[in-house]
Amino acid sequence: MSERSLPEKPATDAPVSPAKGKGASKGKVAPRPQRIRGTLRLKTKATKLATSQAAAPERYADQTGLKRTTSRGEGYVRLRVRVGEDGGASVVDSHFVESTLVQPSAIFGNFVYEVTEGDKRLHLDSIPDLGVFRSFVNPEGPLEERQHHMYELKTYEFDVRVPARDIAAAVLSKVVITLYRMKEARAAMPAGIQPLHVQYQRELREVARVEGVPAKILPEAVQRLRGNQKLSGRK
Repeated sequence: MSERSLPEKPATDAPVSPAKGKGASKGKVAPRPQRIRGTLRLKTKATKLATSQAAAPERYADQTGLKRTTSRGEGYVRLRVRVGEDGGASVVDSHFVESTLVQPSAIFGNFVYEVTEGDKRLHLDSIPDLGVFRSFVNPEGPLEERQHHMYELKTYEFDVRVPARDIAAAVLSKVVITLYRMKEARAAMPAGIQPLHVQYQRELREVARVEGVPAKILPEAVQRLRGNQKLSGRK
């Protein structure tokens, strides 16, 4: 059997032979550049303007917040209702608020009030806690003050809100403010369209009721609005 010898690796100091190929050899002069035939077209002013606008960053005006405007007659009345020891309730004060009143779509918490005129609902809202006094813990005080105390009040007050236009157009003697208490803790319940005593007869218990709102207790802005509506109705 014949022995075959493997090719040896060239030494590092061995001379390098030039590579064979069609490339230009070193020392030859490069060919002269040829003249390109054609027509030179310059950009128009419109093209330059469009190019400059595309390159420049687009600028925007400073952002400004939305300004809420309140038209004449818009706003709501905040009625202060007091509940006595015997459970009787009455409106003791009122205040006009120049702002938009949004009616919630659901009720939650321990208490909820509803303002109605007959079968028409004017407004409702939830009250998380009412008629309860809670004391803060005094860690450095005597032993009886280091505990959390809570007890129910015999007399308490709460706010009722109703749109100004609705209370101005309503027959005040037919306006009823009803305060309900949740019989058991539940998640948010949809307000719906019907009065609360129809929708949640089992879930709510009536606590207090105000039948009729005195005209003299309403704010002057609402009384003027009622007068304007009467005059326009006569015409």
